[in-house]
Amino acid sequence: METSVIERVSEIIKYKGLTTRSFALKINFNYSTLNNYIVGRRTAIDLNLISKISETFDDISVEWLLTGKGHMLKQQPEDVEEDEDTLYHITKSGNKFYKTSSGKYKMRVPLVPYYAYGRYISGTSEAITMERDEWEVVDFIVDRIAHGRYLAFEIKGDSMDDGSKNSLEQGDIVLAREQARDNWMNRLPYRNFPYWIVVTDDSILCKQMIDHDTETGMVTFHSLNPSPEYRDFTLNVDEIRQLLYIVKKTTTVY
Repeated sequence: METSVIERVSEIIKYKGLTTRSFALKINFNYSTLNNYIVGRRTAIDLNLISKISETFDDISVEWLLTGKGHMLKQQPEDVEEDEDTLYHITKSGNKFYKTSSGKYKMRVPLVPYYAYGRYISGTSEAITMERDEWEVVDFIVDRIAHGRYLAFEIKGDSMDDGSKNSLEQGDIVLAREQARDNWMNRLPYRNFPYWIVVTDDSILCKQMIDHDTETGMVTFHSLNPSPEYRDFTLNVDEIRQLLYIVKKTTTVY
């Protein structure tokens, strides 16, 4: 049975065990554009999509993707290296690690299904402890196996973008480690980890933490963007549901 290019793209998504959004993130392609192809709103395929798939998945046959001829997977040599997607270790908190051929690890973590806005938002009062099996996942390349609870967030907004290398730009995916509430009475480690994800009853924020008064429980947050609309503000720890410090960012999901 003859299939179209986008039907073959859908086959790849299914074969890789990904959702449309996580597939778009993995190949660094616009999700809305890809989704429009999948649902039939757009029919003229952008060759950049083919290029992105080819660059990301070296096991996929470009000839098959473009023409439907042959097989989806390229012929693999008998001495192929161990599959990088072979699970290597799971920590007590559920973090999954896959050993890569370079000797580093691919750390797979859940992507929180809300944007981490750079300003206050409404409508996100649902607990972010929904069933993790329903969450998409993203990968980060790390040097070692890390313990603790880690989550990934996608940044939206420009409040943390000052044009410098320290900026957290819209679309960046960040890896964040949860700071246990038991430790909030001590001084939070904002000098070592300046950028934080802050979860309140109605907001998920990405901010720089610049002060923590352990006597009053007040925490001061700052935006990198110097625009007057992004003023420093304080929150009491009693107003905060979760605190996670950012340990890594990437604009490309592995």
